Parts: sequence; structure tokens; C-alpha cells
Amino acid sequence: MKNTLVSKKTKEHKKTSLISKLLTWFLSIFVFLLLSVEVMGFITARSNYGVSSIFGYQTMIVLTDSMDPTLPVGDGIIVQKVDYSTLVASTTLESHDGDIITFYRSNDGVIVTHRIIQVIENIDGTRTFRCLGDNLHATNCPTSGCSVANSDFVAEKYVLGKVIDVSPAIGKVHSFFSSPWITFFLVLVPLGLIFLSSLKDLIKVAKGKEEVSGDKDLDSEEFAEIKEKQKLEMLKEIEKEKMLKEIKENEEKR
Repeated sequence: MKNTLVSKKTKEHKKTSLISKLLTWFLSIFVFLLLSVEVMGFITARSNYGVSSIFGYQTMIVLTDSMDPTLPVGDGIIVQKVDYSTLVASTTLESHDGDIITFYRSNDGVIVTHRIIQVIENIDGTRTFRCLGDNLHATNCPTSGCSVANSDFVAEKYVLGKVIDVSPAIGKVHSFFSSPWITFFLVLVPLGLIFLSSLKDLIKVAKGKEEVSGDKDLDSEEFAEIKEKQKLEMLKEIEKEKMLKEIKENEEKR
């Protein structure tokens, strides 16, 4: 009965320990990946005009209506670094069929996302992209409206990439993870759970040692009892043999 209970406790302990280890590993991997993304984003931003890039992909939020309705304010966009030779301009100013690129505007240090309306091949083999927002009556346009005269000439070295996707969900996710408090929370909570899990395992190990010690003491007591019983049995056998010997000797004398 005792062995059965011990075996059951051992199995339950092993099962709990396995779940605890799996949870700890999962949380550790999550924290590692999150910190890796943060570090990678910090490093790449230094050489990408302050914009984090993960394996050539960047996420941003549309802040103005200059590209409305194609890129509504508040939506998130995914920008991918591409070969400059693959970028094309709109066939006409009204067609809006050219590539949309995100670039660093050197005259005011602002990150802008507009459509290419002209690709200029330079003598040195590089390209300059002329860009303009789709919404010619945006809030940042003159009262008379924007025109080709308000376009930007962008050297290829200032191009961050091409817009490949736009979505309100991307904007919400970007806003959520952009908060330093959210990042801190996402790192702190898993680390706290890992610490508590490790502490719990340490307590279990300590309790396990106490139980093993108690079992050893109990086994020693049982062993002493068995030994005492064996002694009594041996004494009884000796007394029995002695009595039989005396009876035999008495019979021989007769």
C-alpha cells in the first residue's frame, strides 16, 4: 500500500515538473525572441533614418491624409526594401498605378509615404524618384490644392522601401507594440512567471528531500523491529532445541 502511494506521488510530481519545465521553456523562448526583435530594431533604426527594420520589413502608421483614400489615416502599412530598378511610376498623374514608396525627406527630416509619378535615370547609374501624394486636397496642401510643383525629388539612397500592404489591424498592432510600457510588461510578466516557476521547483525539491529523509527514518525503525523479531525467533528455536536435547538425555538414562 505504502509503495503504491509513493509511486503515485512520484508520477504526479514528474507530470507537474514536466509541465513546469515546458512552460518555463516557452516563456524563455518568447522573451528571447521579443528582446531579439527589439535589439534588431534598435540597431537597424540607426542606419535606416530612425525606422526599425526586421529582415528588410518595416511597419508604420499613416499620420496624414496625403494618400487618402488609398492609405487612410490611422492604418498601418508594411514597407519592404526592394531593388530600386523594380520601382515604377504612374502612367499618368490621375491613374495612381505607380508604386508607393516610403522615403526620408532630407530637407525637413520627415518620413513620407507617397506615390512615384516619375523615375529619373541619373548619369551615374542611380535613380531619382519624383513623388506626390494621391490626395491633391490634403490638409498639408495649399488652399488651391497640390500639383506636380509640390512633388518631392527623392534620391534612391533615401528610399526606405515599397509599400506592400495596408490594413487597420496593422496600425493597431504597431501602436500596441510601439509603447515602451507594453514591451516592458511583455518582458517583465514572463520573467516573473519563470522566476515563480523556478522557485516552486526549488520548494518541491526541498520538500522531496524531507520526504525521502522521513522514509529513510521509517525504514530504519521497521528494520529494527524485524531484527528484534528475528532475535526472538532464534531464541525460541535455541530453547526448543535445548529442551529436546534434555528430553532425549533423560530417556537414554532410563
